[in-house]
Amino acid sequence: MNIDDNQFEILQKLAKKKIHKPIYLFNQHGRILYTSHPMITSLEWMHILPFFQSRTTHFFSMIHAKQTFSIFPIDLNEQTCDYLVILAFIHPQNKTLHGIIAKAVNEMSIARMRQYAALQTAKRARNEGFRKWIERASSSQQDPLHFAQAFGLNAEYRYLCMICQLDERSDTTCFMKQQMVLDQMVDLLESALPSCPFPAFLFVKGDMGVVLMEETGSWPEVSGRLSSFF
Repeated sequence: MNIDDNQFEILQKLAKKKIHKPIYLFNQHGRILYTSHPMITSLEWMHILPFFQSRTTHFFSMIHAKQTFSIFPIDLNEQTCDYLVILAFIHPQNKTLHGIIAKAVNEMSIARMRQYAALQTAKRARNEGFRKWIERASSSQQDPLHFAQAFGLNAEYRYLCMICQLDERSDTTCFMKQQMVLDQMVDLLESALPSCPFPAFLFVKGDMGVVLMEETGSWPEVSGRLSSFF
């Protein structure tokens, strides 16, 4: 879920006028949503992803990089959050600076919660339309051309269809826990799609994720670019 102009302005103001330190906004899978200083590649951040699990403000240092990080979670809902990462140690006793950051985090959280809720509503409607089309439950969506237009697909292209399904675990008996894992899997797939070398669309039907990807060019070319993506 990308940031909008208002959220961008909040982060810019925080970085340039308040903190004067490099700041980043990450989602829970390590995708960079905002950076005030484009100096670190996302690959380097993979080493610190395990630290992005706490729902409270925390700090840590990387010895080999000689860098300290201050991390402030930005809640999206009860299970999901983004992370505001500041490349500096913001001392807990610096109440003034922590107050400034807390205000920005609160503004971001409210805006992101609304954006996330609206996005989830749109996705549910989209997935329901896809389910009805697959099951032929909606007479208005019998025509593949109509389906393509409704969901933003280009009817002139062929599409690769990839289906993934969440394995059932014998030790997982709670439906809510299983659904939470499924939501996390779908969120991870959605987070990766913007980096896909071809236009791709994700639909969810039950416990299955269906990815439709434009097949542009020859198969060796498509296969090679997909291999580097995955």
